[in-house]
Order: sequence, then C-alpha cells, then structure tokens
Amino acid sequence: MLGQHIKNIAKADCFKLIPILALGFYLTFIPHVEYQYPLHVDEWSQLAYSETILQAGDMQFTEPFHGEVVEGLTGSEYGLGYYLSIGSHLFWGIVHQITGIPWLIIYRYFPSLFFILIILAGYIVGRRQGFGLEAAFFTCLIPTTVGVLGPAFLVPVILALLFIPLVLFVAFNFRTVWSYIVIFIFTCFLLLAHASTAVGLVIAIVPYVLIALKGNWKHSLAVAAALFLPFVAPLPWIFRLSVTTVQSLFESQPLVEYVVLPSIIEVYGYLPAAFCILGVIVLMKRGGSHNYGLASGLLLMLAMMVVFYQFHYGVPIMFYRGFMYTMVLMGVIAGAGLMWLKDFVIPPRFLRWPVLAWSKNYINVTLLLLCVALVLATTIPNRLSTSYYYMIDDRDYEAFVWIKENIGEEYNKAILDPWKATAFTAITGKKVYSRIQRYPKDTDKKATEFLREGCKDTEFLRESDITIVYSLVDCNNPDLIELRPHIYVVKNLE
Repeated sequence: MLGQHIKNIAKADCFKLIPILALGFYLTFIPHVEYQYPLHVDEWSQLAYSETILQAGDMQFTEPFHGEVVEGLTGSEYGLGYYLSIGSHLFWGIVHQITGIPWLIIYRYFPSLFFILIILAGYIVGRRQGFGLEAAFFTCLIPTTVGVLGPAFLVPVILALLFIPLVLFVAFNFRTVWSYIVIFIFTCFLLLAHASTAVGLVIAIVPYVLIALKGNWKHSLAVAAALFLPFVAPLPWIFRLSVTTVQSLFESQPLVEYVVLPSIIEVYGYLPAAFCILGVIVLMKRGGSHNYGLASGLLLMLAMMVVFYQFHYGVPIMFYRGFMYTMVLMGVIAGAGLMWLKDFVIPPRFLRWPVLAWSKNYINVTLLLLCVALVLATTIPNRLSTSYYYMIDDRDYEAFVWIKENIGEEYNKAILDPWKATAFTAITGKKVYSRIQRYPKDTDKKATEFLREGCKDTEFLRESDITIVYSLVDCNNPDLIELRPHIYVVKNLE
C-alpha cells in the first residue's frame, strides 16, 4: 500500500517537479557556463586532498601543499581531529576513481547534479505536510556566494547539506529501529564529511525531539540517541573535540575581520524570506510536533547566529556555515507560505462583489503565478549578476599540466603567485612555498615580492628548498633554467 501510494505521488508531481529541478540546475550552473575549472579555493583544496588520499591508500598521508604528515585517527594537529572534512574528500575521490570521470567534469557539472538531490530532499520533507512542490521551488532558489558558499561549489558543506532534510524526513515520518539506524549512519557520515553540519543537524532537530517528548517519548529518545551516539561511540576523537567546543561556547569569539557577510534575507532574497515568515506562521497555526519542530528548528538556528553575531559567543564555523543550514530550512518552510496562498479561501462576505464572485475559481491560481513570476523576476537577475573569482586561466592550467607531465619528482616544491598555488598543487601534485587560503600571510607577501623583483634571490630559493618557479614576470636569475615560457627550475639541484 505504501509503495503504491508513493508511486501515485511520483506520477502526480513528476511533471511539475521537472521544471523546478531544471531551474535549480540552471541557477547553480551559471558560474560554470564560461569557466571549466573549479571556482572556489575550497574546491581546489578538496581536489588536492582527494588525490593525495587516493594515492596514499591510507588515512595517514603527507599533506599535499606543504608536506606535513597527517596522522589519520590520532586527533593530532594535522589529523582527522583537525581536518574535519576528510570524509568529503574521500567520497569524491572514490567517485572519480570508480567512474573514471575527469575531475574537471566533476567540478563543473556535479554541483548542479547534486543540488537536484538537495531539492528533492526538500520536496520529500514538505510533501508529507502538503507543500512538497512549493518547498522544492524555494529550495532551488538557495544562492551561491563567495563568502557564504552554496550549491554551485562542490565543497564539503554541500555534500553534507543533503542530510539535514533527509534526517528531518526520517525523524518526522518513521518509528522503526531501521529509521534510527539510518539517522545514526547519516550522523556518522556527517562527522567525517563535514562535522559542523552534524552540529547544525542537531540544532535543527532538537526542538522537534523536545516537542515530541509529550506525544511519543520513546521515539524522541531514540532519535536523540541516534543523533548523539556518533559523537561519543564510533569516533572517540570527536568526543574530545566536542568537549573543547563546548568550553569555547563560554569564551568570546570575535568575528574574523576579513570576513564580511551580508544578512540572510539579503542573500536569500526578500520575497523568499517573506514567504518563509508566512510559512512559520502557517506551521504554528497548523500545530503538531512536525510543524512546531520544523519552525522551531529554524528559529533556534537563527538564534544561534544572532547570538554569535551580536555577542560573539558560539563556534565561528557554525556561524559562517549556518547561512547554508538556515537557507535549507527557510526554503522548506517558505513552501508552507506558498501553499497557504495557493489554498487561500476568499471570505464569503467578499463574494458579494461581482468581480470576485466571478473569479473565485481563478484568483488563487492567478495570485500563485504572479508571486512565482515575481520571485523569479527578482531572483534570476540577482543570480546572473553575482560575481565569482577565477583562480587560474587556460594558460595557467596548460602550464601546470605540462609541469606534472614533464618535470620529475626531484623538483617537488614550487613558488608562484600564492593565489594560484592551491590549484597548482591540485593539478601537479607538487608542494608549494605559500598559498592564499583565506587571507594573506607573511609568506604570501614574501612570495609576491620575490616574483615581482624578477626571482633574483637564489639564497631564498635554496633556504626554502624551492626547485620550481612559475612566474608570468620574466625571471632574471642565472641560477634558473627556463624550460618553457614562465616555467623555471633551479640549476645545480644537488
């Protein structure tokens, strides 16, 4: 019976979902239309780590950029206890290895393909509540920006983002042992793929767990156990980090100066945000643990971000990545607001007006189409005008591939524009002197100055064990051999 019911739903909504999924694909593919390489520095970092882990075939490996040894499960500074996105790197590395799909294809097309899964997850959460298509529509409008990130970037938070609506769906609708096992497995995966999203999941679902205690305390406790056991059972190093994180909640954590983030309403859009507010009201009026839990989860997430922004108490990464978690919840809840508009019934006293009496069967559809058109008219131009940075161009990519294919392992450390260094390592597999990851460092300034002055300081090269120079400015140094334009190696390497 359940299978037939799901089949009927799929048939009814399939053709309506297709344009929504197509819109989501298009919006996330916009920055990739004229650029075939990864966009964000975190994408290049993930590519480099994926290749390194696959080549090592072990959770203990040499960090690709500077050569530090990463101790897999020790919780050391460069181990899993520090780098909490390693599961995402491993996942995409396995996808690349099993399918044989080139990295450039994965990073260009898979963000949009994966976003379709996130939209479908938003749909299934809303479908049981009667606003599946509406939730899918607003979920597909989740934006991508350089500071906030988003579905156009194949970064760890996007892989993890899928599991927030999936876990909500399982917790809301199933009461079996297998459902709790699924929640447990999903949470374990999140702790490896993007640990802050596991915390975001807890924030989003804790209100539902508390609200549902009154009606079904066994279910609430089982969901809570499935969520919290991964923090202490299979991954003991996570527990140690959790203790440290809890302690940091009571210490002031000022905003990082170089990060300037806009408001959620500004990023997501004023009209979608307005429908989200309406959706919260609708869910609260409808009542029930599911509706109260969904709305309260969003409010708790917003409260967490407001407390950090205004009072500087909390975990910084939860604030910066909290934008994505919040917008997923906003997308689903905004669907409830659009559903209310679709089902709005004109009060009988207004039907005395001839125009409304004649159009009562069409006014809802007309209002719905007008609102959807208005949302798209404001959203699509905004997505088209969003600016993105490009770390390398075709000339850089061709040069890096040439280095990988023609320069031996004895030349294993390069100096180049720190802005391009992350992509250099991801493509060549060779170490770099310095790279800009989030903000400039002293070594970045030294590298830039060395290149600007014509690469003349041989002593600096030898002291830093640099053997390769990639510079778009001519190098005037007799101790360098130019192998091809812009590519140099150090003479007398021994």
